[in-house]
Amino acid sequence: MARVSWADLEAVYAVTKFETDGTGRLTISNQAILNTLLLVEADEDAMADSGMAVLTDRDKLELGQEALVQFNSPRTSLGRFARTFANLIAGSSARVEEPSAYFVVDQRITRNTQPPDELQVKYRAALGLIKLLAQAAAFLDKVQQELVFFRDGRIVVPVNYGIDDLMSIETSHVHQLIKMFEEPVHQEQKLAILSEAIIDLVAGLPVNQRFRFIMREVSDLTEKVTAGYRLFASSFTYSKIRREVETAQAEFITRIHKTFVDLQGQILAIPLATIVVASQLKAATACGVDVWTNVAVVAGAWIFVLFLIASIVNQWLTLNAVTFEFERQQQRLLRDFSQVKTDFNDAFDRLKCRAFWHRVVFVVIGAVGVGGASFATWAAGKLIGVDIQSCL
Repeated sequence: MARVSWADLEAVYAVTKFETDGTGRLTISNQAILNTLLLVEADEDAMADSGMAVLTDRDKLELGQEALVQFNSPRTSLGRFARTFANLIAGSSARVEEPSAYFVVDQRITRNTQPPDELQVKYRAALGLIKLLAQAAAFLDKVQQELVFFRDGRIVVPVNYGIDDLMSIETSHVHQLIKMFEEPVHQEQKLAILSEAIIDLVAGLPVNQRFRFIMREVSDLTEKVTAGYRLFASSFTYSKIRREVETAQAEFITRIHKTFVDLQGQILAIPLATIVVASQLKAATACGVDVWTNVAVVAGAWIFVLFLIASIVNQWLTLNAVTFEFERQQQRLLRDFSQVKTDFNDAFDRLKCRAFWHRVVFVVIGAVGVGGASFATWAAGKLIGVDIQSCL
């Protein structure tokens, strides 16, 4: 059998005149309402899910007729049925999160009521404030409905408030406070400032009065956070950002350059080694000292190349580490100072270009070394006119 849905219940609530004893009278104005009442009357599961009991005889449930229904709370997963808004926010987790579906008898409002009732506007402002405070807190316990902060111990702010507290909240001040955190620049610092301001605001207050006091003093909280952030920002000027970038750039250029300097001695040895190899190779037509001199010279050339390649690999890995570090620095600066990223992003692009050309140079050096040793091997093979194995 079909299950009752929240839309079915909401359609019934919308046309019902509720009484103080929990009953309500409605005129069955369309087939959808009639089908819902018939389903609830016939199916015990539908009756339990809906929280409704049809008190009118089944044979009198017809279009255009009046029906008497007993109303109770439906299954929680369907939605919330509340007599007053105070009953609604007293429900599980309702003070920290708006229920996905609900109907309030007194104001005859639902989650989708347009335009929202004044209480809904205040309620949603309070939820927005709680969501922001949850970011500044160590954590928000939705089951216990409490915010937890830490400073010289654990500081708990239970999220408990009533209708009077909702009516006292200034939505414009809440929106002003929330707007401060829409820009991601210095988000961590702003949240830390907010956390300190909240702790200072509620220090010394009875636990159960803390959140109510925050709701009443949102304007004061906003002023404290604004002043705290202004003080922080005043010590973080554009020139300081630029100076930090230039210092980082100079440091990374030095470290990149060092990877090349460490190879310079071996690079300079390549031409010298080539001259030595060329001058030491001799024509050898018979087994003797000249054969073994040529073999030793070629072996020395390859040993030199192997050490050169090992040094190049080591410097390549060092260059990779330096590149990774300045890319990480770039990402941090882009995250923290996104508003001026175009002013210093080119500096990091130049560092990447420099690192790329250093890698090209490493490859060329390695290729020259291997080429030189290979040429020496070929030349020695041409000059040695005997089978080396026969000389062993």
